Amino acid sequence: MANVQRVINTRAKAALIEFAINDGFAGNAMSLETSLANTRAIVQAVKTAAPPMAVFLVTTNPVLDDRPNLASYYAQYATAASLEGVGLINNRSGWPAANYTDMPDGVHPTLSALLQYHVPNIVSALKPLVG
Repeated sequence: MANVQRVINTRAKAALIEFAINDGFAGNAMSLETSLANTRAIVQAVKTAAPPMAVFLVTTNPVLDDRPNLASYYAQYATAASLEGVGLINNRSGWPAANYTDMPDGVHPTLSALLQYHVPNIVSALKPLVG
């Protein structure tokens, strides 16, 4: 929450929020309940910003490391988006199976993979805001 005000101060038209991939890391030991509460608190703070910002929760790619419940954290983003009345950019659904070609470290996509799997979804979601 410490950085939320900094985001609000940018006075941007939109905020894209994605913490589920880190919340779902086994080493973080963050429960689904805590993740949902944190996500909703961030969304509520951004939604009340002046001027208002469009808010999108974003899912990313599959991974090859220790995030055994990542799908549950991402499913929770869909729930939070619905509860808070904000957008959901689901980048995970278009990915093939996780692989080291697209994610050499098993987590972070290459530029090529980002351009192929993430950018089209993000552009599609944001296009009405700049139209």
